[in-house]
Amino acid sequence: MKKALKRYGPPEAITTDGLRCYGAVLTELGMREKQEVARWANNRVKLLFTRQVSWRKNK
Repeated sequence: MKKALKRYGPPEAITTDGLRCYGAVLTELGMREKQEVARWANNRVKLLFTRQVSWRKNK
């Protein structure tokens, strides 16, 4: 994650589920305030990722 942050810069928001380990990592990186935890937000991200992966497989 540190490598991606160096390369692409900090994101506007990071969508995760409510696991405490995500919060700990984001606190360590100094990005805790950018964590977005909503009831269905993570499902939307997973759905988009699943569609991209399945599209690549079908290509």
